[in-house]
Amino acid sequence: MTGAPYPVRRTAARREAVAFGGLNWGDDWRAGELSGCEGLSLERYPCLSQRAGRREAARYESPTALYAGDMLCVVDGTRFLYGGVNEGTVRPGEKRFATLNSQIVIFPDKLRFNTVTGVLDSLEAAVSIPAGGVSFTAGTLAAADGGFAGVFRAGDGVEIRGCISHPANNGFHIIRSVTAGELTFDAGAFEPGSEGGAVSVRRTVPDLEWICESGNRLWGVEGQTIYASALGDPTNFHVFDGLSTDSFAAAVGTGGAFTGCAAYGGAALFWKEDCVHKVLGNFPAQYEIYTYQIPGVQAGSGKSLAVINEMLYYKGRDGVYAYDGGTPALVSGCFGRRRFYDAAAGNGGGRYVVSMRDEAGEWGLYVYAPDGPARGRWIREDGTRALDFAALDGAFYYLDAETGALVLTGQKGDGGGRIPWSATLCPFYEGTLGRKGYVRLYLRAELEEGAWVRVACSEDGGPFRPVWASHDSRAGTAVIPLLPGRCDRFQIRISGRGGCLLRSLEREFSVGSER
Repeated sequence: MTGAPYPVRRTAARREAVAFGGLNWGDDWRAGELSGCEGLSLERYPCLSQRAGRREAARYESPTALYAGDMLCVVDGTRFLYGGVNEGTVRPGEKRFATLNSQIVIFPDKLRFNTVTGVLDSLEAAVSIPAGGVSFTAGTLAAADGGFAGVFRAGDGVEIRGCISHPANNGFHIIRSVTAGELTFDAGAFEPGSEGGAVSVRRTVPDLEWICESGNRLWGVEGQTIYASALGDPTNFHVFDGLSTDSFAAAVGTGGAFTGCAAYGGAALFWKEDCVHKVLGNFPAQYEIYTYQIPGVQAGSGKSLAVINEMLYYKGRDGVYAYDGGTPALVSGCFGRRRFYDAAAGNGGGRYVVSMRDEAGEWGLYVYAPDGPARGRWIREDGTRALDFAALDGAFYYLDAETGALVLTGQKGDGGGRIPWSATLCPFYEGTLGRKGYVRLYLRAELEEGAWVRVACSEDGGPFRPVWASHDSRAGTAVIPLLPGRCDRFQIRISGRGGCLLRSLEREFSVGSER
């Protein structure tokens, strides 16, 4: 039996605009969102624009840490640099910083730098006295040439060790007054008599793994214990005098290691991967620790905590979260099933800027817009691996792990002509199973002098083939004809170098049969 072939269903050509969006690696993308990008910014959203330039502010041999006090602090090998001046020696490696008044504390070194006097010294202090050199009264410890003055001060909580003849004298006590050869404590603190053993008097600080400042105290964690220093005094963690200025310590019962801490909303927050311990109160007798089982800070991403517009952002196991004191909200759902690790972040002019590596080990610098026209959207700037971020006097810096450079970002016109950029749009299926024939594209782009732009297309997952290029710096709409062809999946990549503003994109196509 013969007859006419089945008719091919066709529709008239359709012309549809594309609204540019941010990154989306999920399965629910919208037309105009990006499956990949480099060198772009959301500052001109809903247009796509080139990111701002960067400038190398300094370069170091082996930098490991960056922090902003009244000036920038950099650890380069064993040098502690404040405002570019070498102020002393530290141990090499990563650091944790916090500021109390004019003191910048540095861990794990247990050091403090006084920004007024320029002195870098230890938070701890100790005096050792040879055997037979100590005598006790009921409230004093005396040692000829003890050298106590200038080492200890009234109010220090110290630990006495080594007492053999009078072992009850060992333990923690609070100094009431100091002279060169005598320390005065509370009456009845000791068994009187001479001590035959070698005695040490030490003001010690816990080996804090994460630190922050809250309520003019230094807070931190060691093991499963949360500590707070005496009020305004990061050198004293063992002062328990029944006063509002006392130190504080409390152990928690949750499992797992602490992964970060931050001060937020009048509370000190101590994070694990699956919970947060929130310390509320104004002084030790009031302090209460509340535990909430919520997505916490991912191990290795303790430096991802950053406050932007009264919202705390951080990197958890499943992505980046926004926390306002209640249940955190995942703001990186557009990353789909991709997972990232070892995040460090900062507040880059109201944007959450985070450097992290993916499962393949590739590093990237990602930017999230918490508010404004681009609210909720992400962009990837490039493959930068940043060790730390710091903001100072309206400028935003990062420490480049690969080059050792201190980089100043947001530099308009600085290196803009050299920055390559690209935007790969998510595939177009046009909401139909029919195969599409794409006829032409309409691109409105504004190029700066010396810049260029190219357009490439891919059909059904094939390689991208170039279809148009221009070095024209004039604003206008380019009509880009496409070679005849039919496909189910159509993808567009726009790339270039130099300043460019992509204002709009339209595609013209027709829909045919499913085969």
